[in-house]
Amino acid sequence: HNIDPKRIVLTGFSQGAHTTFLVALTHPEMFAGAIPISGVYDARVAPVPDKPGAKLPRFAILNGELDPEADNNRQTAKLFEKIGSPVSSTSTRASATPSRRKSIKISVRR
Repeated sequence: HNIDPKRIVLTGFSQGAHTTFLVALTHPEMFAGAIPISGVYDARVAPVPDKPGAKLPRFAILNGELDPEADNNRQTAKLFEKIGSPVSSTSTRASATPSRRKSIKISVRR
């Protein structure tokens, strides 16, 4: 198959989001972007590459404001930004009532 590698994006929810961080940081050359949703980043499991100029995929980190992971996700976005990775972090109002859920806009800096 003729797949454009610049269009491959990895995503996961909860534990899948944790795996998204792990795989995207372990094999950054394989993905154009990574979208972890409501998951925790753990630098002990998926350390950021310490090579100068290491190219990471773009990250769009998503979670609900009430998610226990919200603070971890904000700190992760700051860390990725500090090392020069294009990243956006978005929180949305969390609610168990579908009619109260708000849509979110994802913007990724290039």
